Amino acid sequence: MILRDDRGEVIFTACRYLMNCASALEAEVTACDEGLKLALNWSSEPLDLEMDSSVAVSMIGSKEKEHSTLVHLVASIQEGLGERDIVIKKIDRTQNEAGHILAKIGREDRVTQLWLRSHPVALTETIRKDCNSIVN
Repeated sequence: MILRDDRGEVIFTACRYLMNCASALEAEVTACDEGLKLALNWSSEPLDLEMDSSVAVSMIGSKEKEHSTLVHLVASIQEGLGERDIVIKKIDRTQNEAGHILAKIGREDRVTQLWLRSHPVALTETIRKDCNSIVN
């Protein structure tokens, strides 16, 4: 998870080790839920919620009642969306490299961590290449 301000500066980055995760979709929806909760606490600005999973974006944006095993996560996200002006965007996987690096850190290092106004060293080049970011 990564939260940036309107200038592209990092507000926080985070990763979490998911001990019992049944699928990539569950990991994506869990990250969305936790990232949204963190973003709502760390920023008062409108949010663009970007995800590279079209299935997750569809589930979250659907007005239909969710019947999958992820119903509680989807409901939590939908509830959070009502708290502020939030736009959900489906982005290409190549535009979510930072998120994938953070997920890999959580999974492979079995770590849960939050970096405030910072990021792990493994993200430095990715953030520097991002045309919207400013790295000091």
